[in-house]
Amino acid sequence: MSKMYVSATGQKINMDKLRLLHEKENAVGNMSVNARGDEIDNHGNIIKTRNEKMREHYKNKQNGGK
Repeated sequence: MSKMYVSATGQKINMDKLRLLHEKENAVGNMSVNARGDEIDNHGNIIKTRNEKMREHYKNKQNGGK
């Protein structure tokens, strides 16, 4: 069951549902990622998923790299 929050105006907000609804939106900032963490190009197309990035990161850690 997801956690429900109550806004200052008394509205109930399901943050998990809201997060899933907008996970493909571009994140604000200069990292070129969407809200989920996938690497994207200028047109919003996914270049590398967050799972691929994490697999690569941990593979480098096991090999002694940074």
